[in-house]
Amino acid sequence: MPICYCFGFTEAQLAEEIRETGECTIPRRIAAEVKTGNCACEARNPQGSCCLGNVASAVIRLKSGRANPDPRPAFSDRSSQIRTVVKLRVLSLIAILGAGIFATAEIVQPFYRSDRALSDPYSTYVVGKYGFVQTTAFIVLSVGSLALSLGFTPFRGSAVRWRVGRILLAVWSVGVLIAAIFPIAGGPLPASASIHGLASMLSFLSIIAGMLVLSQAFERDARWQPFAFSSWLLTLAGGGSFVLAAIIHHPMCFAILQRIFLGTIVLWIGAASARMHKLARDG
Repeated sequence: MPICYCFGFTEAQLAEEIRETGECTIPRRIAAEVKTGNCACEARNPQGSCCLGNVASAVIRLKSGRANPDPRPAFSDRSSQIRTVVKLRVLSLIAILGAGIFATAEIVQPFYRSDRALSDPYSTYVVGKYGFVQTTAFIVLSVGSLALSLGFTPFRGSAVRWRVGRILLAVWSVGVLIAAIFPIAGGPLPASASIHGLASMLSFLSIIAGMLVLSQAFERDARWQPFAFSSWLLTLAGGGSFVLAAIIHHPMCFAILQRIFLGTIVLWIGAASARMHKLARDG
């Protein structure tokens, strides 16, 4: 059973080094890795916090010649780790499903929605006989985004960035849900279109900011670094298309840019969820 879940150090290794040299350099080695951002204790350690305290306590205990006072926590830690892994798998699958359903709806709808033109914004697809498809797509995307935000909770290698990124992602998911409840036309309130517009703008700004902050967090977390470059590319593509859509008012150009924007957002959500699922599967 490791005492350091990030780098695989065990109590036996601590004891061996103390026996051979009288000292233990492992805490300093772990601290150096933490300082460079290569730690993921919040995700790997069942306690959900840095393991340095446990390592230091073990070194003191081993130097004093005392045995482990209670071997039972190992079983408890293992159970907690399993619960965390299962939670991440479920949340990542929900997020993947939400992004996949939304993407499928957006790809398929233009082929059977004769009442909608390609130059029409996506929001107008809630109007008409098959409007429930677009409404459902917005709702499942909201649920999937919220699941991804919750799934990021154990990852706190750069605590402030992870926390802010999760909040922004949650704001995006709530904004999408409000936009679904209050459509741009035919809503439950006379001000439905205004509520839809405000919620959409808030959610769009939040997701771009969230992707930006989380891309920085990915760079500083060893487990997420393989996804960092792709995250930055999608963030730049999403942010660029959003800015262009805001300044170009030609209907067809706006519609194309909006599709690029939503496409990059959904792809980012799906890819981040897939990475999370892989990390959970690898344990």
